[in-house]
Amino acid sequence: DKRVRLWDVGAGAGAKLLGSFSGHESAVTSVCFNPAGNLLISGAKDCKVRFWDVRSGLCIKVLGSPLIGEVSSVALDSCAQAMLLCCRDNANRLWDLRAAKPLVTYKGHHNTAANFVRARFGPNDESVIGGSEDGFVYLWGAQTGAVLHRLGAHEGAVYDVDWSERASQLATCSHDGTVRLRMWDSA
Repeated sequence: DKRVRLWDVGAGAGAKLLGSFSGHESAVTSVCFNPAGNLLISGAKDCKVRFWDVRSGLCIKVLGSPLIGEVSSVALDSCAQAMLLCCRDNANRLWDLRAAKPLVTYKGHHNTAANFVRARFGPNDESVIGGSEDGFVYLWGAQTGAVLHRLGAHEGAVYDVDWSERASQLATCSHDGTVRLRMWDSA
């Protein structure tokens, strides 16, 4: 319904709706909080990223340009100074949040079909890890955009990835119905 909803799940007898934020012109596909929890960032099929003040519910900034495709995931780096967008135009992009401009584009993977392929920051925010419709996981240098590794991961599209800093493990999930864990030496 093109809305972002904020819930209190610790409300005792069930979840309590705290707010509903309207503004996207198409389905919302991803949300994330900033570390302070006072800002919510949403990406949508309308090729826009919206920044919401959690307390007031107001949209305080909108990013939308030819450089943003249909958004399939949004992630912040650990300092909340950079935003990673995974878009369905075969490109992931790192944005400088202060300047509101793209810094690096990551290519090589496939993300164009009806799938929602996602990307995340890797070890120490020094890399970007993303899924792909070709069944591979791609690892790029965060600052250079160069493909560092192309890992054969699944028989089908890799939808999502997540990096555990503590366990040095990469988790992936796929259209083939599997979730896989891979130990990774990030040194």
